[in-house]
Amino acid sequence: FCFTAIAFNRTIRNGRIEEALHFAQEQLSEAGESDPTVLNELERTLALLAFEEPHKCPFSDLLHPTHRQKVTFSNNSYPSPVVSSVIIIINIIVQGV
Repeated sequence: FCFTAIAFNRTIRNGRIEEALHFAQEQLSEAGESDPTVLNELERTLALLAFEEPHKCPFSDLLHPTHRQKVTFSNNSYPSPVVSSVIIIINIIVQGV
């Protein structure tokens, strides 16, 4: 869920709200059903759609680069070298470096 939410947040951060809405319907809607532990984070993530200016809403922390880094490292405390390489590549792509 966490990495899917990061992709969702990226579409919002880039101003592609309609795409984010479609993404939420296709990718995120089942997350709360399949894993109740992510329900709170799912609600916060989807709440970004309710604001005209998501960067100024109470959940804007989800759009910040430090959130992406926190999620990446918290979900991969002891990753294998292959997973570490994939995470680094994903971060480079997401951050547009």
